[in-house]
Amino acid sequence: MQMFLNYGLRQYYCRKKQNSHNLIFGNVCRYVTYNITLVESVKIPEGGLICFACWVHTRRTIQQQGIIAAPAVMNMNACVWCRRSLAQTRSHSIPEGPERTIITQTIYPREIPPGGLVCYACWVAARRNVEHATRVEDNRQGPSNLHQDSMCAWCRMSLHRRRTHVASGPVRDEVAARIYPNELPEHALLCSNCWTRAHENIEMEQEVVQFDIQPPSASITLDGFTHTTQTSTHCFVPACNNVERNRVPEYLRRIILKSEKIFVTENARVCNEHKCLYNWEFLDQHQFSNTFTKNEIESMLKLSIQDNEINQLDFNNMSSIDEGLFKFWTGITKDNFINILNVISPALTCKNQKIALGIYLVKARTGDSHERIASLFHLTKSSITRLLRVAKEALLREKVIESFLPERQVEPQVSQASQQSKNHRLTKIEKS
Repeated sequence: MQMFLNYGLRQYYCRKKQNSHNLIFGNVCRYVTYNITLVESVKIPEGGLICFACWVHTRRTIQQQGIIAAPAVMNMNACVWCRRSLAQTRSHSIPEGPERTIITQTIYPREIPPGGLVCYACWVAARRNVEHATRVEDNRQGPSNLHQDSMCAWCRMSLHRRRTHVASGPVRDEVAARIYPNELPEHALLCSNCWTRAHENIEMEQEVVQFDIQPPSASITLDGFTHTTQTSTHCFVPACNNVERNRVPEYLRRIILKSEKIFVTENARVCNEHKCLYNWEFLDQHQFSNTFTKNEIESMLKLSIQDNEINQLDFNNMSSIDEGLFKFWTGITKDNFINILNVISPALTCKNQKIALGIYLVKARTGDSHERIASLFHLTKSSITRLLRVAKEALLREKVIESFLPERQVEPQVSQASQQSKNHRLTKIEKS
């Protein structure tokens, strides 16, 4: 049987089979040594043990007498935090770090002894406290209002289960300008729709800026040519108050350029009254600009090198003539032309019946001289005179010329009454 120092029973040999306790040092060792030496005159041997009952009795007596154990004198087999025994549980050392700081703050005013241990549960609790403190610190340094992070900074819609984008760079400046006077948080988020809208606004602004900063085109002054204004808000004829704004046909622009040396710009507009004119000599009374830009000169050259009116007025191949151009030169439509030709065809005594009728209609429409019409159709003056006489006789014989005489447009401004009268005569021939 192992020898015990049993203070409570004053025996050297305790016959009870109990747990043992070491008498390391401290108040318990001094108290037991003092009492045994004083009463029994026995010296405690090295490595002496006492039973658990005597250990508990000694601790209780020390506490009742007000003897407090020194912080440095602690049971090394107990957890520093919860003071539970580490005999049958997993233990963990306490290295330097945030966990040791947490444990020190928790057990204050007690101190962690050298080589002190904690149970695994207390170590996990210390780790959790450190992680919680770290999250709190990160949130304090980040956005101050977590509720704002869950909402779009522009439309204020919830971002729950939605694709988000960080507002940075030009997008951040655009959103900040849109929500002013509200301030944009440092870590603001945007929904996908608002982020796309901000990018589109930035691109539009960049296009406008690029358009505004384009250097002006080089200009040149031409003495023999002028051009109309670059506007589509009214008719290009000066002092015209008509409200119609039709796009100027290309053939009409070409005719005005060739006859009056006035270039009608591409975006110019014309009213219904001036669209039917043939004689544009009255434009000389108005002042137009003779300063051309590079684009205007290029457009004028393209217009001038296109097919001329001769190729377009091939009456033997009427399908190649534009309907508007055909009516401009003859004053009637292609269908009316065919109807008149069928009526007077038996009376025509020439081979080129279509050309003869076409020349007569152009003469009646424009009132140009025989020389100009001859140059227009690449014929001699005598041929033009003969074809005009043949066509006129056929029209008189079939009594068509009585009801059809396209008005010659000589006056610069066609009055409303004369325009209606001409339309009335054209309507009669169209019905025939």
